Amino acid sequence: GTLAVLGHLLVIQMTYEARFYGPWLMLAAGFAWAVGREPSRGRDALVALFAILICTIHWFGVISLGIMCLAVLLAYWRQWRAGLRAVIPALAGIVVLALCTPILLSQRAAVTVPTWIPAPDSDQAWVMIRTFWLALVPALAAIVLLARRLDTRTPPPKMTWDASIAALASLTLMPLAIAVLSYVLQPSLVDRYATVAALAWGPLVALAIEALPNRARVLFCALLLSLGVLNYRKAVGGMASYQRVFDAVLNIYKQAVARTRLPIVFQSRHQQLPIAAVYPPGRDRMAILSLPDSTLDALFPAGSPVRLMNAFLRFEREAALVHHRVYRFPPVLTQAQLDSMPRFLLLAWDQSLPPGYKNVERFAQAVFPHHTVQRLAGNLAMLSRK
Repeated sequence: GTLAVLGHLLVIQMTYEARFYGPWLMLAAGFAWAVGREPSRGRDALVALFAILICTIHWFGVISLGIMCLAVLLAYWRQWRAGLRAVIPALAGIVVLALCTPILLSQRAAVTVPTWIPAPDSDQAWVMIRTFWLALVPALAAIVLLARRLDTRTPPPKMTWDASIAALASLTLMPLAIAVLSYVLQPSLVDRYATVAALAWGPLVALAIEALPNRARVLFCALLLSLGVLNYRKAVGGMASYQRVFDAVLNIYKQAVARTRLPIVFQSRHQQLPIAAVYPPGRDRMAILSLPDSTLDALFPAGSPVRLMNAFLRFEREAALVHHRVYRFPPVLTQAQLDSMPRFLLLAWDQSLPPGYKNVERFAQAVFPHHTVQRLAGNLAMLSRK
C-alpha cells in the first residue's frame, strides 16, 4: 500500500513543491492512523490535533476531513456511539477553521476575480479520472481482486473495515467532492486539490496483494516499485527540463538588470522574484506591470476562447498589489505611468504570456501602442516612446 502511494506521479511531483499538498497528504494519513487506535484520551487528542492541522493546511482540508469522518461512522455502523466518540474530537478542526474566517474574507477581498481556474469542463474531469481512478495501479489491483473472486477454488479475500482503512479508502471520493464544489461554488477542478485521494490506493492495493500467493506478491511489489521509479524519472526529468529553460531566461534577465539603469518592468512575479533575490542592487527598478481592466477587456473580449487569461492576469496583478502594500515590494507601475515614460525594458517570458500574444514584441505592441518595440535578446524588449 505504501509503495502504491509513494509511486503516484502527482505525489512525487508534490514532494518537490514547497506548498500545502504534500503535508496535507501526510496529515490525512495521520488522521486515519489516529482514528483507528484504541479508545483513550490520547487517541482523542491525536484525532483533534490532526483535524486542526488538516483544516488549517488548506481551505479544502475540511472537505477531506468530512469525507473521512463519515467513512469512520459507516465503518462502525451498528456501534454508532463508538463511531461518534471516535470522530467527535475532529470538531476541533471545524472550530479552528471558523476562527480563520477573517483570513478567508480578507483573501477574497484582495482580488476582483473569484479564481484563476477556468470553468469545469470534460477535459479537466478526464484528468481527474485518469489521475486517481483509471490509472494503471488501481486498475491492476481491481483486476487481481476480480480474478480471485471469480476463482471458485479459493475463498475470496476478506477485509476488516476498521476505522483507519475506511478513512483511507473513502478519500477516493475526493475528486468527486472537488467536482461538486467546482459546479456549485467556484471552479476548482485541479488535480492537486485532490492529492489526498492517492491514499485510497493503499488499502486497495494491499487487499489485492493479500489475495495473491507469496511469489505473486513479490512480483506485484516489484511491479509497483518499477512503476514508482518510472514516475519518479518522469517527474524529475520534466522538472529538470523546465528548470534549464527557466535558468536560461533568468540569465538574460540578470544581465539586463546589471547592464542598464533603465526601469525594468516584469510581466510576472515568477521571473522577477528570483532576480531580486540574486541581484539586490536593482530591486528598486524591478517593477511589476499593472494593466487596467479596460486594457485586459480589450485584449480578451467577451466570447474570446482565451478569456481565462483576463482573470489570470487580474489575479496576478492584484497579488502583486497586495505584496506591495504589505511588504513595500515589488514596485508596481501602471500602464498610464509607462505610457509617458521615454524608455524602459520589458521582460516577459514567452511561455508565460497569454495565447495570441506568445512573444514579448506582440504583447508589448498590443499594450503600449505609443512606444516602438525592439526585441533585444530572448524575452527582453526595449520600449521607446514614439
